[in-house]
Amino acid sequence: MIRVALPLCLLLACTIPPGMETDQTAIDDARKGKVQILGVAQDGGRPQLNCQRGCCANLVERQTVAALAVFSAREWVLIDATPDISEQIETVGSMPAAIVLSHAHIGHYLGLAQLGREVMGADHLAVWCSSSMANFLRNNGPWSQLVELGNIRIHVFQADKPFHPVAGISILPLKVPHRDEYSDTHGFSITSDALRTLYIPDIDGWDEWGELKSQARTHDLALVDATFFDDRELPGRDMSEIPHPRVAVTMALLSEIIAESELRVIFIHLNHTNPLWDEQSPQAREVTSRGFEVARSGMLIGK
Repeated sequence: MIRVALPLCLLLACTIPPGMETDQTAIDDARKGKVQILGVAQDGGRPQLNCQRGCCANLVERQTVAALAVFSAREWVLIDATPDISEQIETVGSMPAAIVLSHAHIGHYLGLAQLGREVMGADHLAVWCSSSMANFLRNNGPWSQLVELGNIRIHVFQADKPFHPVAGISILPLKVPHRDEYSDTHGFSITSDALRTLYIPDIDGWDEWGELKSQARTHDLALVDATFFDDRELPGRDMSEIPHPRVAVTMALLSEIIAESELRVIFIHLNHTNPLWDEQSPQAREVTSRGFEVARSGMLIGK
């Protein structure tokens, strides 16, 4: 076993802040069995690099990239390793016992670099991903170095077969259609204590998948892709080339289920242009008036 954490931390004069020890301690009672939203934005965050438009100009608060913490009684699991992983883990206050990756787009795995020898020098942190994502990590630098030096230990999941990254948390991967340049893409059905969460931050469209309604009926919470509210957000761009489900389409599909059940549907993975960032916008008011919600960083959700 290769252990690099201590020597490299001494070499680089890095320290782990109080409360950030890698050994897991008991999760506080307020979070047991719940999920917490650690970020809401699409891969580029908000403000987005070189955006001079009103959506990004003069923002007081930066918005981090979409990620989710799932808590058991003593440990927690991070869903997606975003470019904002350091800030997001600090928000929780301890290292996750495992990381689960949905796919190989920049907002969902670049944070793994922080686990390497240049920064933390992690010791075999469990990373769960699909077979194609595992092949990408093992065969492309700098990710392959994380494997070779023992910073991460890859565990491969299979679609439609549940796995247990830690005791008390069960995750069912759901293969979904998306731009799969480097790996395939999965959403997740997550069971923690009494809460069942459907997490699909990235998908090309609900028609291509066809399971949104049936899956939503079996969950307490659905956190779903709302990258764009409509097709007017990127002037001069062919929006058909960026095939995310628009918010109006998602609301039409799930309105009946919301009306007849206690399902909570929360929109996440918002592009920096999305009008839902403004809680007073007509679009945000429409969403809430129809019983849907917009994700906000820090939201802690559970029964």
